[in-house]
Amino acid sequence: MERIDLPSDAVARFCHLVGVWGHASAHMAEVESKTSSSYQTFCRLLASALDTATALVSHGCLDGVVIQVGDDSKTAVHILAESVFCSDLSQERIELAAMKFLLTTGCRPQQAMLRKSHLLQSIRVLYHVYLTTESNANKTTARASLQQLVTSVFVRMINSPVDDNDDDAAAAAEFPSENHRDAFLVLRSLCKLSVRNPPTNMHSHIGLQAGNSNTTWDAEKNVPDHTPG
Repeated sequence: MERIDLPSDAVARFCHLVGVWGHASAHMAEVESKTSSSYQTFCRLLASALDTATALVSHGCLDGVVIQVGDDSKTAVHILAESVFCSDLSQERIELAAMKFLLTTGCRPQQAMLRKSHLLQSIRVLYHVYLTTESNANKTTARASLQQLVTSVFVRMINSPVDDNDDDAAAAAEFPSENHRDAFLVLRSLCKLSVRNPPTNMHSHIGLQAGNSNTTWDAEKNVPDHTPG
């Protein structure tokens, strides 16, 4: 019984390591030749780490796991997702591993593990990979993953219980559930995305960090925060 905390400590260390590797991959992509053996070895390590994270999510090992980060606390899934958002995804093996992780995490049928900005950034990554990848297989995977992720958001919304509310004004000012809020955010972002021109310089994923969301991907902008808690 005295060793009961060791698995949680191992998960926390793993999440922090993947976070560091995600940031490091963006730096290496800018200063290293992408054909160098050190860069290719690092890409294999990062892809393997993301595959491991996907397996942990799919087996429920990260459900409800919260990790202390400085004075703040984050879920393990959010830490791993943010490492994907800041990674260089210009290599095919990392693209594929990242898409598997985001799809597995975002398409949980019972309870969503990615919400608000994390959900929108996941959609942004899949869309970016679809536009920029040089791999036809990854392009097909990105399109299918994007469709599946968006569909899962609306399926969860449809299956969410809604309380009857006779006050139309109150109903218009709030969302019946978090799933309704997520569906609204996704639909709004896709509408904005549909009228935008793709960026001209799209050779890698560097720069799509979660902390630099623009208005299309900002889950907090002009959205009432009155979801029943």
